[in-house]
Amino acid sequence: SDVKDDSFPVAPVNWFESQQFVLRLSYLTGVMFSLPTEAQWEYAARGGEKSHGTVFAGSNTFSEVGWSDYKHPVGMKKPNELGIYDMSGLVREWCSGLYGHYPDTLQVDPTGPAEDSPLIIRNTEDRLCRAVRSPYGNETVTNRKGETPELDKEFKSYGLRIACLEIPKKAEQEDTAAVIPPK
Repeated sequence: SDVKDDSFPVAPVNWFESQQFVLRLSYLTGVMFSLPTEAQWEYAARGGEKSHGTVFAGSNTFSEVGWSDYKHPVGMKKPNELGIYDMSGLVREWCSGLYGHYPDTLQVDPTGPAEDSPLIIRNTEDRLCRAVRSPYGNETVTNRKGETPELDKEFKSYGLRIACLEIPKKAEQEDTAAVIPPK
């Protein structure tokens, strides 16, 4: 990370580094984590079932919930309805799926298009792009884009947010806690 302070987001991070982190975290904790799908990311950003229908994650006023760059500590703005911070601004966040057009049919918790799908959007060099979410600047929670997974490190505003795929039972949590050394 460019900023050597634990209170700031880790950035820049490319998609492959994000995947390596998630796999290592899953291995070390015994709990399955992943990058969120675009649908999971947007559901969380909108506030889930508690959503008030705001255009940004938790407010209709960007300055209440977001920063226009990554050079700020996390958790300093207002959280969204689920209590999640920094889903508007700060860093763009990698998602697990490929970037592509949405299908015309209604879907529940879609995972994104397959590599051979006609819905895939490729870059100008005909390369597959990974989905990136999180408004950067003054953009709404519906903003999305695609980037090549390698990502040039000159693009400093890319990070990650993780999703827990399974919540361990209490006994499993105690066993897992023993694996993680305290700071």
